[in-house]
Amino acid sequence: MKKMKKMLALLLAALMVFSVVGCGGDNNGGGGSDSEELYSEARTLNVALTSEPASMDPTQTIDTWSDTVFTNIYETLMEVNEKGEIVPKLAESYEASADGLTYTFKLKKGVKFHNGEEMKASDVAFSFNRAKEAAILKSVTADFDNVEATDDYTVVFHLNKVSAPFMSNMTYVCLCVLSEKAVTEAGEDYYKSPIGTGPYKFEKWDQGVELDLTYFEDYWGNTPDFTKVKLRFIPEATSRTIELEAGSVDLITDVAATDLSRVEDGENMALATAVGMAIRLMAMNCSAEPLTDVRVRQAIAYAIDCEAINQAMNLGHGTVATAPISDAVMFHSEVGKNEFNLDKAKELLTEAGYPDGLDITLSTDTRKEYSDVCVILQQQLAKANIRVTLDNTEWAVFLDKAYQGDTQLFMLGYSCSTPDPDALFYSCFHSANIGPQGGMAYLQDEEVDRLIDASRTELDTAKRTELYEQLQAKLAELKPWVYLYNTTVNYGINTAKIAEIKVAGSSVQPYYNIKRVK
Repeated sequence: MKKMKKMLALLLAALMVFSVVGCGGDNNGGGGSDSEELYSEARTLNVALTSEPASMDPTQTIDTWSDTVFTNIYETLMEVNEKGEIVPKLAESYEASADGLTYTFKLKKGVKFHNGEEMKASDVAFSFNRAKEAAILKSVTADFDNVEATDDYTVVFHLNKVSAPFMSNMTYVCLCVLSEKAVTEAGEDYYKSPIGTGPYKFEKWDQGVELDLTYFEDYWGNTPDFTKVKLRFIPEATSRTIELEAGSVDLITDVAATDLSRVEDGENMALATAVGMAIRLMAMNCSAEPLTDVRVRQAIAYAIDCEAINQAMNLGHGTVATAPISDAVMFHSEVGKNEFNLDKAKELLTEAGYPDGLDITLSTDTRKEYSDVCVILQQQLAKANIRVTLDNTEWAVFLDKAYQGDTQLFMLGYSCSTPDPDALFYSCFHSANIGPQGGMAYLQDEEVDRLIDASRTELDTAKRTELYEQLQAKLAELKPWVYLYNTTVNYGINTAKIAEIKVAGSSVQPYYNIKRVK
């Protein structure tokens, strides 16, 4: 129980409100019905993102940058509030059956899609049954038998087994509600013209350059302070900082450690930070030679000095990761901290049949943070006679290669998208999800599968904690991932434009929560 209290405290600490001047306006987002004022330059939020979305269709991708846009266009049945509680969003209420196999949701009435159609239970049933067919969402839909609309505002979920993370999964943005009409009419081109119920509707996407959103005037909730959002894609961290200094953008993501004081002390700039829900890691494709041999994976892990990487990348601001989930996530265990031991690395390589070392490829995308980490990894592994070739490609290309198993080593970040870590563990490490379903490490292990399966149906928190401790210990032994460092969420803001911002463990909360300076 003591451990669970610590977990909850960490989860709640991952959400903070950063207020820079004055107040953020009233519940109506500053109000004003005059169209010209509503869409004035003062009410345009200019954002610089590290990377662009992979798709606008939530059944096609689960990456952070797509989720960042999804949270503004789409909405879910449930959401996590500032107290860490799971509460209704598009749902009005819900009820679970005594056996835990049926959940009935009553929907809000009068909610409109961006195409003008009212949201009905048939849209919800369509959305979830469609999600169930998407390989990439299998980790959060595997327990669905079917979803049915019993009237216009009632939807019933039938599960094939008791699901401990079910309600948490209902907050996951990729399990959002879509317009059946819009998806059906657009067909395979739906990703080009997304339709949701959120406060912002999609306007245009100049791929590689900018994506624009605009306020949906029939939105069922409050009017946001910023009624137009321009998302620019700037991979290089210092370039984002320069744009913020110049006043060209109002919000930048992923402030580099070397720029933290620059943003914190700069004129009309401030830093918004929170405990991260993500970790940075180096993954290994366990199905690719020579990584099929666990001794090779262990040798590579022993050759990596995570403390040195954390210091180089975060300049003392970060912490070394000790698990597949950050220490701000429930059920985190510290059994997986990587041990740096070059002698042990060379010994294991010799034992595995590589006395002279080996040649291997390390893949990632083109963002500077990941590229810099890969250079450090290349230098460290060379000391154990592990000769690394770096392969940097654009984000969507890299993701496709990793999902298809066309990698050996690869560098990426991973974040829990729900309050419950099940989606990450099940998606990334269960053999049922190898490949496009999320298991980029291509791990197959019966004990790992058993522990994940047991934790998914165990409702007793103490027993579930024990199962997750065993699982994380087993993963530390098998080494599909080497945990490098936990993230600290660092955002730079233009204080001449932004009065208040909410920062969560993996991202800025939806842009409609950002308050502007009046």
